[in-house]
Amino acid sequence: MKTLLLTAVLLTASLDAMAADYISDEFNTPGSQAVAIYTCAVTGAEKGFEPEAFNILQSAFNQRGANMKSRQAENLKADAYRWYQHEQGHFDFDSYWHGQCAPVFARMANAINA
Repeated sequence: MKTLLLTAVLLTASLDAMAADYISDEFNTPGSQAVAIYTCAVTGAEKGFEPEAFNILQSAFNQRGANMKSRQAENLKADAYRWYQHEQGHFDFDSYWHGQCAPVFARMANAINA
């Protein structure tokens, strides 16, 4: 049941993301995992749930050897902020963070600190 709910929430975020004009391929691709992780990061940073969300994300990528170009990361972050602004007033950021994002960022932070 949790997996189904997670999939529904992430799919909703991905579909909503396609409603605005985005510059990254990921934000223009339905179901992109990058959309989910970057929308979580901006939610954590902007709502104060995890002020270091983007630093955690970058550290996790570095630790795993992910070779993301800085331009790509900048575009994803910019698109995440576009999504965040677009969703003001009609998206439950609190539930999104606590239900979907917090566990992922806690695992990333634990892995970085291990």
